[in-house]
Amino acid sequence: MRGLSKVIGALALLAVLASCQPLSGLGANGLDVSGWQHPNGATIDWAPVRASGRSFAFVKATEGLSYTNPYFGVDWAGLQANGMLRGAYHYGRPELDPARQADFFVSVIGGRGTSAPTPWWGGSRRSCRASKRSQGEGR
Repeated sequence: MRGLSKVIGALALLAVLASCQPLSGLGANGLDVSGWQHPNGATIDWAPVRASGRSFAFVKATEGLSYTNPYFGVDWAGLQANGMLRGAYHYGRPELDPARQADFFVSVIGGRGTSAPTPWWGGSRRSCRASKRSQGEGR
């Protein structure tokens, strides 16, 4: 009887999902930029980016405890000048103290504020596993 209930529940869920309308018209179109989007020191011309339908960008501000994206300020100003929503993010290193990384991030972005929630990017999966082992987790 329990198995039959699970099957009926799964079928009901599938029926509901099949009847849902796609949300494609409701989304925003944006991008993530860091130093990698500045080959040979090139600046980003945000006007054509905006004209292409992009409405926001997240800009990498910091990484670890000492790296600051040298293009952060220019990108930040360019986004504002072109009327785009903007957010800053920190690329976290799991082997480093998260509180010190957060303090470093805040010291770099200062009172700039963001028009989008600030995400925290925690590095690679491989680094996370190593971090958990060093913290005594996952034994």
